This record gives sequence, structure tokens and C-alpha cells, in this order.
Amino acid sequence: LRPTFGRVSRYGAMALVWTQDTIGPMCRSAEDCALVFDAIQGPDGRDNTVLDVPFNWDATVDVSSMRIGYLRTLFEGEIRDSSDDPDAAARRRQIRRNNQAALGVLRGLGVDVVPFDLPEVATDAIDFMRYAETAAAFDEETRSGLLTEVEEGPEQSQRPNEIRAARYIPAVEFIQGNRLRMRAMEQVEEAMAGLDGFIGSNQMLTNRTGHPVVSLPNGFYNGSPTALHLTGQVFGESTILRLADAFQVATSHHLTHPVL
Repeated sequence: LRPTFGRVSRYGAMALVWTQDTIGPMCRSAEDCALVFDAIQGPDGRDNTVLDVPFNWDATVDVSSMRIGYLRTLFEGEIRDSSDDPDAAARRRQIRRNNQAALGVLRGLGVDVVPFDLPEVATDAIDFMRYAETAAAFDEETRSGLLTEVEEGPEQSQRPNEIRAARYIPAVEFIQGNRLRMRAMEQVEEAMAGLDGFIGSNQMLTNRTGHPVVSLPNGFYNGSPTALHLTGQVFGESTILRLADAFQVATSHHLTHPVL
């Protein structure tokens, strides 16, 4: 579970992008995620971005009362693949089949499922902002030369170059980027009006808008699991976790383990 931004304290964690970083549980089931999330969410007096918002988990909520969208791009249209990997197209086709099967399971549970499209948002135009925040978080390491050691080490990371370049981002452009980001939040909120969430995700967008996402296995391709993503309303963790829980009760994908 990746919670709504401002749900769980990040005290003690390494900062990367202050206005996007979130912390959430990784568990064997959606219900386990709900139990752990209930224990870790809420203010701790150390991270001032955390809000005191109730988390009302109820494992008996009837999911047939939910209205959930599904991203057309995941379920409809031609599957295109521009990579040189001959296995990529086959994998995409299997992911489509697994997603469609999951959609059938949710419909079988009585969930009102409707087609849904996210708004066109120029997320690429505001992507530079995360480098500025990372550069601020690692300013001391940049000045001390520690990043040079990372750059020249075994991984040959290019991140130091990105951090150095971010020091030249004009303040005006950073402010304009924040204005565009706020508009993106409003657009997503408007698009999701009347929905409890949607099936699928666009993490490039929701990382910036702060919406919660739960990821759970919904099938396999060549022995490796594929994932179903459920994106919720802001502070809507209880809804998407309950829907994920109902899906797992009706299926057994999460109970499959590799042969050791």
C-alpha cells in the first residue's frame, strides 16, 4: 500500500522528494496491510506533513455499494510495444488478460464498474521539480564530494549529475511547476468525482497528486506475478483496501508461492 501523502510519518527515513515521499506497509494480504497501516498512520509529532485523518477499516463493508472506474488504456484498444524485447508484447498481452479477468471478478462481486479516463496532464513538464527537492535533500553530500564517490563507484550512478544540474533550475520555473501541479491535483479530483476509486494506476501522476494506490497479485506470466493496481480517493485507503481484500477472498493469487 502506498498511502495518501501525509498519512504516515517519514521520520527517520532517507528523504528523496519531500513533497512526494510516502511510507506504507508491504504485507502478504490486503487485510494485513490494513492492520499494519492502522498501527503506523497518524501524527507522531516529528513529521509535520502528517494529518490526523481517521482510518475506518471495516472488513464487513459490502463492496457492491462501490462505484469503481477502470482505465480504458489498460483494458481496451490495441496493445503496442516499441521495445526490442520479443517477450515484451507477449507479456503485455498476458497482463491485459489478467486485468480483464480481475475486472470480471470484481463485477461478479457486484461492484459497479465503469470506464474511466484520467485527464491529460503534462507531468513531464513538472518532472524537474523532484530533482530540485532531491538536490536540496543531498546538498551537504554534493558539497562535500560524497556524491562523487557514488558516481565513480561500482554502480556508476548518474544521479549525482541530476542533482548537480538541479542547482541551476530557476526559482520562477519551480514556482510555475508548483502551480501546474496544483492544477493537476484539481483535474484528477474532478475526473474521479462520483467514483470510490479506479482500477489501474498512473504513478507518474499520482506520485505528484498524493492519491493512494494498493498493488496486489492478479495472475502470472512465465512464473512471475502480475499486479492489479487500485487507486483511491485522497484518504480513501479503507475503500481500496476493502476492495482488494474482497478480491483476495474471491481468488488465490496471493496464496501462491514459488517452489523453493
